[in-house]
Amino acid sequence: MKLKLFPTLLSLIITAAFAYLAYYIANSKGDESDWLLATGTEVCLLSAILPLIALRLDNDRQNVNMKVWSTIVLFLMLAVNLCFAIFGVAVPLYIVSVVLILCVHFLVLWKLVEIKDV
Repeated sequence: MKLKLFPTLLSLIITAAFAYLAYYIANSKGDESDWLLATGTEVCLLSAILPLIALRLDNDRQNVNMKVWSTIVLFLMLAVNLCFAIFGVAVPLYIVSVVLILCVHFLVLWKLVEIKDV
């Protein structure tokens, strides 16, 4: 497994831009939990986009599976975070939904990395 530096920095910039967009949308509505939404968006999108563009596994099939799964989670996280930014954030619902999605994402990534023969 290899983590590349330039794509990692690029993914940080991309996720920071989306986090600012979520903060701007939530702040324009006067939502009090806009910082929570911006921080959550940064963490969620970074956890999905980092394996997508910056991580490389040794096995090509594992690499493709990881990138497909990360793409699915990335679009799911974008949809969830933008929905919470546009329609308002109920803090407990946001935290629970994001943590559950992240746990499933990390469990699947862990199993993909752990599998030796694909």
